[in-house]
This record gives sequence, C-alpha cells and structure tokens, in this order.
Amino acid sequence: MKRASDCLSDGFKNRASLLLSRRGNSHLRLQEPKAALRDAVAAMDLGDRRAAEALAMEALRDLGKDEVVSHKILEPVGCGRILDPAAPLVLRCVDRWTADVLDHFSQLSADSGEELPMPVHMPSDRYLDGLDEETRAAVIRKYIPQEQFGGTGLVSNAAECIDLMKKWEEVFSGPDFQCKRKALWDRRDLSFPARMKETRTMVAESLSKVLEPMGYAPGRPGLARCVKQMQAF
Repeated sequence: MKRASDCLSDGFKNRASLLLSRRGNSHLRLQEPKAALRDAVAAMDLGDRRAAEALAMEALRDLGKDEVVSHKILEPVGCGRILDPAAPLVLRCVDRWTADVLDHFSQLSADSGEELPMPVHMPSDRYLDGLDEETRAAVIRKYIPQEQFGGTGLVSNAAECIDLMKKWEEVFSGPDFQCKRKALWDRRDLSFPARMKETRTMVAESLSKVLEPMGYAPGRPGLARCVKQMQAF
C-alpha cells in the first residue's frame, strides 16, 4: 500500500485503517501495547475512529493510563492531524507523538491544563522509513559530517518566529529559569568564557520543551539551528 498512488482516496484510507487495526490487535495479543497504540492511533487518524478507539483505550489501559487520561490523549486524534498527509503509512511520527504524550502524562494529570505535545513531521521519516535506529544514525552522520546534527525543525516565516519568541519569553520570565540564572550569576568560581558557556547550556536546556517537539535536536545543537533560522526574520 505504500507504493500506491492514491493515498488520499477514501478506499485507500479504509483499507489502511482496517489493516492497521488488525495489526494493532495482534500487537496487543503479543503484549506489545506501545505498538498496538501506534497502530490504533494511525487507524483513527485515517478515519476509522470508532473501531480503533476501543483498541487504543485497551492499549492505554495496559500502559497504566486510566480512562480519563486515555480520553484526553485521544482527543486530538482524527482527521489526519497526527499522520503526515504526504506519507500516511510512515508511522515514525506516530511513534514519536505517542512517546511524547505518554511522557507528558507521566508527569502531569489529565486536568493540569497543559497543552498536549504537537505531532512533528520530519522529511527524514519518509526517506529513511524502514531503517532501524543504528542505520538511520549512520546515514545522518554520513551526509551531515561537519557539524553536530541540529535536528529537522524549521522556522519558515516571520509569524512563526514571533510565536516562538513569545514562547521563549514565557520560559525566560518563569521562576525556574530566573532561579537558575541567579544561581549561575552568584557563582564566583567561573571565568568569563566558562560563564558564557554555562549560560548557553542553561538556555538550551531550559528551552528544550519548546524546541524538541518542533523537531530540533536536544541541547545546544538544536538551539544553534533554531537561532540561525530566526536571524533571517
């Protein structure tokens, strides 16, 4: 089905949803709830919400999530918002999103009011589909050998840049960042170059929850890529 040219047709989506639901059921019987959840979410996003939702709820139950949290997780699923529309059977983006959401609710309750992580679609998912992690990493190292990999995140216009700056401002004005900044400033054992290096690391770590869901690499490489893109606007 990945070779089909009609991936936007209803017939394609119906067949893909059915196959994914059945594969998800098989994963569940094999006691692989994360794989079952991935397939169920993909089936729901292709339009088969009613049939696949029960499978997703059962997988989440096996993963230790109660009914309230499970419904909260599945709220945004549907109408092609999680899958990459250009490659709806490449499920790496679904794996990434479900991992982010499960981690999100391991730290927060369903009524916390925090927004769920956004799905991230990377072009590399399409091109490197079917490769294991070690092979993917080797390909990336081969073709980007000169500098640390900054990820695949993208700031493509001035409006996105402004929105991102507002999110940064929220982080920098928050009590957690201000406390870290003061603690760093109060240290007397650092030279000026060492202080600047520690400051860059602190900023990168503080912005990780903003940048990593967008596809930027963890730490300073991701921050450097993002800053370089923002400078254009």
